[in-house]
Amino acid sequence: MRQTFSGSLRTAPKARPLPLGPAEWINRIVYRGTAFTLGEWRCGPKHRLWSEENYIRDGHNLVFPRTCVYIRPESGAPMISTPNQTNFYNLGESYYRRVISPEGEISEYILVEPSVLQDAIRSIDPSVQQRPDRPFRFTHATCDSRTYLLQRMLFQHVNSGGPVDRVFLEETALRILHNIVHAAYAMRGHKSRTPREDTDRAHADLADAARKYIALHFREPIRIDEIARAIGTSMFHLCRVFHRRTGMPLHRFLSRMRLRAALECATDSRRDLTGIALDHGFASHSHFTDSFRREFGIPPSSLRKLDSAALARKLF
Repeated sequence: MRQTFSGSLRTAPKARPLPLGPAEWINRIVYRGTAFTLGEWRCGPKHRLWSEENYIRDGHNLVFPRTCVYIRPESGAPMISTPNQTNFYNLGESYYRRVISPEGEISEYILVEPSVLQDAIRSIDPSVQQRPDRPFRFTHATCDSRTYLLQRMLFQHVNSGGPVDRVFLEETALRILHNIVHAAYAMRGHKSRTPREDTDRAHADLADAARKYIALHFREPIRIDEIARAIGTSMFHLCRVFHRRTGMPLHRFLSRMRLRAALECATDSRRDLTGIALDHGFASHSHFTDSFRREFGIPPSSLRKLDSAALARKLF
């Protein structure tokens, strides 16, 4: 993400405790996917980076501050960066900064694959096609409370130590990207357009195509980019349209398909729950159990301890 060194990003098997020592610096990748890379940035208040020019070396990214920092970007006015905003950095940009919070700088960031970012911005600003090297026109946007909470839950998910639900993670990252991009333009007076009737029909067809693909492949460990490629669209457009047409995120639709198919097997005490989990697209027994409990309110093992009438009374 943001560093003056020419080497690669440092990684660590476990999160470092906070606060850091005053001269410590950490740039830690916590997830690396096809569309997004998630990372954590920590810089103590006495590290030498505060006195040097900083460069964006690893890609276009969104930064979610958790402390306050004075930022003087290469382009744009100086600003006080706070947890109430999201900052935008284009690849290759430079900036200077100064300490405000006594902890130094603590933030999380999302590096976005260029084609995904172009697609997200093009939905509201078609002129982004003329500036592929500088997709972000602005230095920051206000981050509403729901989006801020969403990105915190995203990072908690990848840092939990449990299996990573890739469909959930990438769809959540796409939702965060959508929210922040639209907030950036809305705070500068841009209004979203209402879809036309022909666009609405195309969206309905796209959602149907996604449902059909999921119906045929939901037992496999599919990814959002695979679904998008198969039906001839982009990840960003797929997730946005699918949610609008079905009333639920794509990852929830996929999870429900898997769980409702697995439900028939889970009542059979002769079947191994780990095998059922893997046969229905879940990463592990614990992933299956957690998803099952969230969806139905009970763990799958309870289905084998209660008869149907007792279970129905419990659910009623």
